[in-house]
Amino acid sequence: MIRKLILLGLFIPCLVMGCRSNHGWAKIFLQKGHQMVAKGDYDAAIAEFNKARLMDKENDQVYIAMAEVYWKKGDYDIVREYLGKAMRLNSQPAKYYAMLGDCLVKDGQDMSAVTDGYDRAILRDPSVKEYHQKRDGALQRWGASEKDYQMIVEKMRKIFGDKY
Repeated sequence: MIRKLILLGLFIPCLVMGCRSNHGWAKIFLQKGHQMVAKGDYDAAIAEFNKARLMDKENDQVYIAMAEVYWKKGDYDIVREYLGKAMRLNSQPAKYYAMLGDCLVKDGQDMSAVTDGYDRAILRDPSVKEYHQKRDGALQRWGASEKDYQMIVEKMRKIFGDKY
């Protein structure tokens, strides 16, 4: 109880006057949220992650944490929303794109999973075999051979250039 009052006493002035380090507070709330996820208390985790988001809206880790907890809850539309926010802040981590691919597979969108998720993950980190395996599985479910897929990629590159 005393710990909660102390934390509340630090938190309220921080909101009113601003903290010296909002990023530091965000890390504390992220850690607490991850502890709640480990306990299986997803709603409490979401509450902690929302506090972290209030402290540091530019921290992609907050949005990934939110995406992961909603993944565990099975709400894939919200997962994609938070993944999108994380990717707008930091487009480099391959795992973000792999997670997007996984989400699209859950929705039965194997072609999009390959092009929007796994391919982009592989471009960022080609050494992760799991990304290649997931991509190949989605291609098989989609019914496309590697040759068919490469033809599609070449056509897309002609249309969109190196952005694809």
